Amino acid sequence: DLVLFNDGQQVKYSITVVKSGSDPSATAQVRLSTLSQTEIDNESRYKGNNYVVLNSDCYTFRNKDISFESSDTYKIEEFTLNPEKITEQVEAEANANSIFILPIRLTSKTETWELIRKKKLLLKSKSP
Repeated sequence: DLVLFNDGQQVKYSITVVKSGSDPSATAQVRLSTLSQTEIDNESRYKGNNYVVLNSDCYTFRNKDISFESSDTYKIEEFTLNPEKITEQVEAEANANSIFILPIRLTSKTETWELIRKKKLLLKSKSP
């Protein structure tokens, strides 16, 4: 859970993206994105949780595209949350059971398969 203060300041967070696989010297190109509300609603493991995906104006990724060189083992990427926009969305869309989330997905830009099959709910905030 996360508590944000709507004091006019945007909040920066970092996420660590780790390169793994059978060849540690391999290069890789990946993309950070988020799941849509439709994807959350249609995935059986999220049903019944009252998840509401944050609108795209509530956050910004510093870099959506990440490149790993052969010597890289991980990258720390930053994203920014806009508490004012989150508050606006919560006030407009919330009911007593709403849980606002930012479901982040990591996909390969060079492969056709998804790097993370289990999408992680990185950020969730229960409505007031």
